Amino acid sequence: MDPDPAVPIEDWAPRFLLTMLGEVGDSGWPDWAPDLTMAIYSAASHGPRPEHDILGYVAEQEALDALDALDDGGDPPAALSEDRIRERAERAAMLARLEQLARDVGVFRLATLADTADFLVAVGVLCRADYEGQTYLLPARFIPLPAERLALTAQEIAAEDARRWKAVFRTEISMILWLLYPADRDQRRTCLETSLAQIARRWEIDVCDVREAMLLLLDEPYATSDTDIARAAAGDRFVLTIDWASYDVTHTRTFPPTSALVAQLARTAANPDGTPPDATAP
Repeated sequence: MDPDPAVPIEDWAPRFLLTMLGEVGDSGWPDWAPDLTMAIYSAASHGPRPEHDILGYVAEQEALDALDALDDGGDPPAALSEDRIRERAERAAMLARLEQLARDVGVFRLATLADTADFLVAVGVLCRADYEGQTYLLPARFIPLPAERLALTAQEIAAEDARRWKAVFRTEISMILWLLYPADRDQRRTCLETSLAQIARRWEIDVCDVREAMLLLLDEPYATSDTDIARAAAGDRFVLTIDWASYDVTHTRTFPPTSALVAQLARTAANPDGTPPDATAP
């Protein structure tokens, strides 16, 4: 099996898995690929396996999840929140748009797991390699951006650029939120009086990075400040307010799953004894 452009066989190890998953997630493909894209990519990233084994594994897991949902009774339509209904409508519109884009790369339907694999290969997220008479599905060595493989509009490209810029400061955003979010979820504080310099000293990061992270955080509907952060001096005091009810509804869309790990690592590094950080500490 020729490992190029796939990740070399000897590079497959658990320590690489989160890195590869993070790359495909941060690149934006979860939004611009069919459902179960990450499930297929994750299965392919665990090690070299024939394509039919990978797709069979994902199908089996989905069947088990469906059975679990039936056992639990599922969510009746009336129980869905307005946010959840809106999410489903937005995703349906995205999938309809994706079907148009897929035709441009030679994939004319997105109805099955095999169709999804064809799409991911066509856009360069995965690649196929023949080995001992079987077709293997492997992660690509370099993950392209959606705009590099799909005919996105200028508006869609701008939205993708903004999302990736936010991903650059995901760690810093998590660090800021952690100052209001101790280990006990019920003790989350709504307000934090601080300064850019104080946050920077607290986490030993650059003031400019704190400012950019604050501006990105304040773009979210659950975060407000009593100060114009773009114009504030490093030492100017301000109050950051977080609406946690709104955050709980939206944060899974705003921060990828890996941000929880980022926050945990930052917390552990700064507080090895598990003590919540003192937001007023210099």
